[in-house]
Amino acid sequence: MLQVSLRSAWTARRTGKKFMMFLAKITKQDLLYLQGLLEAGKVTPVIDKSYPFARLPEALRYLEAGHAQGKVVVDVAGDGKR
Repeated sequence: MLQVSLRSAWTARRTGKKFMMFLAKITKQDLLYLQGLLEAGKVTPVIDKSYPFARLPEALRYLEAGHAQGKVVVDVAGDGKR
């Protein structure tokens, strides 16, 4: 968590964007509720790009440049072609 916080703060200073971080205690009940929304099609995640783990630096540069219009996925087990 500390690494994420420090990296985000460094990126915010470098890009001039504001950085906010929130922590929440997520319960099993919360996850089950979210599962129900996903299964009902009421929540649709937006994936902008997917990268294989070997291209992690490229994925981070893409995020830092502020181009992402959705989530950027790093596929640690596959080839990043989702």
